[in-house]
Amino acid sequence: MNTETSDILSKAYHRLKALRSNLPDSPYVEESWVKEYDAILSSISDVLDLKVFKVLDEYLVHLDQNPIGADILASYRGEDYVPDRTTERYVGKKTFCIKLDAVLSYVDEVRKSSRED
Repeated sequence: MNTETSDILSKAYHRLKALRSNLPDSPYVEESWVKEYDAILSSISDVLDLKVFKVLDEYLVHLDQNPIGADILASYRGEDYVPDRTTERYVGKKTFCIKLDAVLSYVDEVRKSSRED
């Protein structure tokens, strides 16, 4: 692996680790976090095939479609839940973390194997 590719993977790995470390303490992750995650994956898409790690659009839901979930999220934020006040979409944190942890492990494995070559 050349130096440029190694640098791209290293930067992406550390951005993913920072994203993982700073996820909100909530059962849901806002779409803005998913967009950042997707941007990181896109930054290394020329180096690795990461399609399997994408957060699919069907995982993102408007919480007004799930008032119970929106109520839980509002309580974590210390707010009262008001139906249909948001257009933002969310993904379950467990679903998001499964994808994030998998891509972190994969990128780390590729980085380590490239150092051994």
